[in-house]
Amino acid sequence: MSTPTSLPQVTIQTDALSTVNDVEQGIVEQEDIWVSCYELSKPSVHGKVAVVISDEDRTQCAFKGRDGVECRRVQKNSFQISCPSLHINNRVIHFPSHTINLPEVPSTKLSSKLDNIINSIDVSADGQTWVVGLGNGTIAVGAAAPSGRGTQSEPLMGSIHKASVTTVRFIPPVSVELSSTSRTRILSGSDDFALALTEAPNSAVLSATIQTASQDAALPPASLRLTAHTRAVTSVQAFPGGTKAMSAGRDGTLRIWDLTPGHPSGGRQIGMVRSTGDVGINSIAFSSNMSGSNTLVALALQSGHFDIVDLDSRTMLFSSSSPDFNYTKNGPLDAIDAYPLPGLEAKYLIATGSQRGILAFYVCVIQDGRAIVSNVGSCVRNGAGISDIKLIPSLSAEQSIGDYPCVLVATTDGLPYQLGISQVSSSSEIKFEILAEYAGGPDCSPVRSIVGHTRTRMIWVAGDDGIIWVYQE
Repeated sequence: MSTPTSLPQVTIQTDALSTVNDVEQGIVEQEDIWVSCYELSKPSVHGKVAVVISDEDRTQCAFKGRDGVECRRVQKNSFQISCPSLHINNRVIHFPSHTINLPEVPSTKLSSKLDNIINSIDVSADGQTWVVGLGNGTIAVGAAAPSGRGTQSEPLMGSIHKASVTTVRFIPPVSVELSSTSRTRILSGSDDFALALTEAPNSAVLSATIQTASQDAALPPASLRLTAHTRAVTSVQAFPGGTKAMSAGRDGTLRIWDLTPGHPSGGRQIGMVRSTGDVGINSIAFSSNMSGSNTLVALALQSGHFDIVDLDSRTMLFSSSSPDFNYTKNGPLDAIDAYPLPGLEAKYLIATGSQRGILAFYVCVIQDGRAIVSNVGSCVRNGAGISDIKLIPSLSAEQSIGDYPCVLVATTDGLPYQLGISQVSSSSEIKFEILAEYAGGPDCSPVRSIVGHTRTRMIWVAGDDGIIWVYQE
């Protein structure tokens, strides 16, 4: 396995946008913002950008970089930074379009600073609703867009679990033929070893909470509780159609559940697969090929290895711990995702993220009931642990690179980013380029979860600071 590609990084003053606004509004005539650029094994660059009123348009700012950096504004909340000595050319830096602050968690004798952290975030398929899981067992659901008056509506919250909520996912509505109540639901997992199924309020109800602002507004109790895991639940995923779901946990099991409302088997475990060596599973990813004829689940393991399971037969297809597979461990894997690649065969891109900051990519082809896996490259930015990965279609035509998706990466240093990947030929290694950095957000506070919504072109980020940061591409 080749040495991971080193990715250059750009950081910028967290309140740079406020500084620009101060100059634009005439509060100050000129102000500097700092920009630092890094790459492993190379000297870092620490420059400054003078923000002044433009001579050409007195309503706009001009940006004059020095000490090795250049800067220009491309949108209200977006900039491009260049650093020639580190070969950084027009790196896009996004600042949040808005933030969502959750209501203060009531204090008790058992309260801790972990109560407010957000471990997981998801956004509904229509982009209208978000859900988060908190450290005190609470789930919060809110409207994605601020109200017409520009004020964020109050989320609905419910104490669904007895311990920290580790994972949340929206489950699509069940078809009318199977259920008379076709409503979106929320599946959550927790350190209390259980899963819970909760009915999600519709966006109209959530938007109305801005008018009532009631302290009593709350989510309904869980309609279904699933208990079979013997250790903390770490990850959940819903099947298309909303009638089945899967969960994984630190007990080393992948469990499959029937969630059909009103059905005799609803709420029952209908399948289970154990990880290689019964090692704890930190994350799972679910994907079907383009034709829908094959479905796999990828498991990120605490041991630093990953497994691939055929969901239809519920059998283990591949393990990176196999002695005939050339594999280098880089600490426990906390993140994994899978993405179908075009072609007649069942072909997938699998990405893993380790606690040592290594992103690794593999192409998996399913043939004759077996998985053929090849390593196509890896990269590292600054060594900060990778807590979440999302492979998504390109958010813009300018960023589209062949058949490969974009990669959203959440990191424990609080500096998430978007990675572009490309490949010259099927036999060559993948090339990497950071397409965007998401600044002005958590900043040194770990990011635990990241979600991209393709249609609205929004990126949602959440973590230990308990704030939801929303970026507009």
